[in-house]
Amino acid sequence: MAVRLRLRRAGKKKMPMYHIVAADSRAARTGKFLEIIGRYEPMKDPALVSTQEDRLFYWLGHGALPTDTVRSLLQRNGSWIKWSLVKKGTDEETISKEMEKWQMLQEAKRRREAEKRDARKARRKAAKAPAAPDAEAAPAKAEKAPAAAEPKAEAPPGKAEKAPAAAEPKAEAPPAKPEKVPAPAASKAEVAEGKSDKDAETGKPE
Repeated sequence: MAVRLRLRRAGKKKMPMYHIVAADSRAARTGKFLEIIGRYEPMKDPALVSTQEDRLFYWLGHGALPTDTVRSLLQRNGSWIKWSLVKKGTDEETISKEMEKWQMLQEAKRRREAEKRDARKARRKAAKAPAAPDAEAAPAKAEKAPAAAEPKAEAPPGKAEKAPAAAEPKAEAPPAKPEKVPAPAASKAEVAEGKSDKDAETGKPE
């Protein structure tokens, strides 16, 4: 029988909590299990991972294989590192020293992560601060836009006034032509009368 160390969900709705269990690899995820060897509570800050080291090492020593998720949790609380030292046959004094070093490194890592979170929050606040002046500048631009548009709206009436003034001289131009036409007709009549008078004087018949 192949034994796997995996998570089994427990807890309430929207408040998950998981048991780390040793179970038959052929069993369903929510089916029967052999033993509860730990607990994982992700809703706490920081997330809590607790294990019974003696039972954990027992199952690991008998060939139980943890899932990827369980292995990452065991690495997070230091159980996986301790198991690797125990498996090598390291003495208790060396194991305790190595675990102290690991804990110091973890504390330094947590401090760095906390500083990064604070820096990110400060950057977000700084990014939101200039947004208020920009929001106030937008209505000012909106007020200037209608003022610039008003002279353009008055321009068409000016063009309409100029158009009739240009059309008036064109309407007066045609009457000037008929005045010139009668002048040549009058001169021809006078020429004809002059010729008849000369013929009468000379005695020539018409």
